Amino acid sequence: MREAFSYRTDPTVPPFPDDRPVIIFDGNCVLCSRFAQFITATRDDMAREKGPLYARLLGPQWPALPAQIRDMHSVGEKLVAVGRAEVQRGSGRLSRLAGAIIGFPQAADDVPVRVEFEARDGVETWTRTFGGSSFSSRQFAGRGRSDALLTERFGVMDFAMALVLEGDRLHLELRRWSIFGIPLPLWLAPKSTAFEAVRDNRFVFHVEISHALTGRIVRYTGWLDIVAPNEATSLPQPHDDLRAAVTGKVG
Repeated sequence: MREAFSYRTDPTVPPFPDDRPVIIFDGNCVLCSRFAQFITATRDDMAREKGPLYARLLGPQWPALPAQIRDMHSVGEKLVAVGRAEVQRGSGRLSRLAGAIIGFPQAADDVPVRVEFEARDGVETWTRTFGGSSFSSRQFAGRGRSDALLTERFGVMDFAMALVLEGDRLHLELRRWSIFGIPLPLWLAPKSTAFEAVRDNRFVFHVEISHALTGRIVRYTGWLDIVAPNEATSLPQPHDDLRAAVTGKVG
């Protein structure tokens, strides 16, 4: 007569105590399987949320970034940077309306800039202040179809971007976008050119946004230095040639 199966005699089962309850999961219970998958996914999500946001998204490319760019994105709980920027705005009515909805700053040849980065639960909040005008956005790792992309949220609009390292520049290239969570065709999206780089051992940035219906909405370019939070009110003085300091070119 065949002996009844016992986990006690199964060589693939490790020893277990007799003096307390033992839970055995054999993978056949659909409810248990779903629960196990949920726990595993949550654990994996928590693991992915450890470390700076850009480091998690760039993976093995993170160490290849110039040190100044890595430092700017090594946000613990809070990081503050100050600098100078040039801002250009579109002149059309629709362009001005689009810029006002987001809160983009007014045009200025050379304006002080302060950026506060705050990180919590894997999400970074960026508050940018150009002179006396501020606007903010939230950045986080994309999910689903936007997995491995950086998602930036302005109000009800989400923009999922690829982080592309080319030489000493980190480009942010738009791949998907949505309004109220509804995905929209990429050909309807605003056109953007955005990159970060290093000039004269200093972090510099360039952002230009336009749309076929509005023309240029905003273009801002400048540089930033990281400071201690209690030093953030001491803003740098105007630069002799701000555009050349950022792009390496005059004009």
